[in-house]
Amino acid sequence: MYKLFKKINGVKSTKEIISFECNDKIVDFCCKDNDFFYVTKNLIGKIEGLKNTLFSGNDIIQKYGDIIYSSYSNMSSIIYSDHYKGLFISENSGKNIRYIDLQSNYTSNFITNQSLLDKYFSKVSDVANSQICCNEDNIYWTAPSINRIFTNKDILLAGSGKADYSVFNDPKLCSFCSPIGITNNKNAIYVSDNGNKCIRKIDGKVNYVIGNIFNNPKKIKYNSGNIYFLDNNNIFTINSNQKNVHNVYNGKRTIISFDILGNNLYILEQHD
Repeated sequence: MYKLFKKINGVKSTKEIISFECNDKIVDFCCKDNDFFYVTKNLIGKIEGLKNTLFSGNDIIQKYGDIIYSSYSNMSSIIYSDHYKGLFISENSGKNIRYIDLQSNYTSNFITNQSLLDKYFSKVSDVANSQICCNEDNIYWTAPSINRIFTNKDILLAGSGKADYSVFNDPKLCSFCSPIGITNNKNAIYVSDNGNKCIRKIDGKVNYVIGNIFNNPKKIKYNSGNIYFLDNNNIFTINSNQKNVHNVYNGKRTIISFDILGNNLYILEQHD
């Protein structure tokens, strides 16, 4: 049983929006107006008008094209982009980024230099929880299994590939340890460096934002000057300038993921 909750910014109480069943394990979800999209390993679901329906996913038909018949593999993240009018999905530990055009219901591979990206994943066999973010100019995603962060323009954005913590002027020489969550504003990229238990900022160089108080930082979202992030079964917020950390939500059960739309915080939980 999954439950979707809504929490208005500044209000202590939460409201349950919908409870629904899903035979597969949900790994992430995102908001678009009053609709919600979620992903399992191989399927995409949609909550529309408080009804839960299969949106896309078929393991045997075709790789790209008509959305209903497209197949997916090891999905771990989904976001909606108003600029691109569609969904971005991370597959296979960040080795593939898929785009779904919601206006034409067509799906395609978004990466412009897939052969270069494939070289970084040549020895990767495990599936890790890759996350995505984007702006009007680019899309960014993490690859925890190889300790790197990628961008569609130049492919490698940051990360030496070594599971460690280090800082250099060149982000590509800096070491991360299982970077999972990623978000951005107009000036910077923020990453939850899971293995190093900290939040790091990339703005031409890599800076340390905050750490030493987290256990398992994962998904991260930027909204109106604040960074929201999931750590174990709690959602915290930190002002990107003041560095004051506040607990904004304590999970009633297991928090799967969260998203932000306007002043509203949406939380998806798994209930027995």
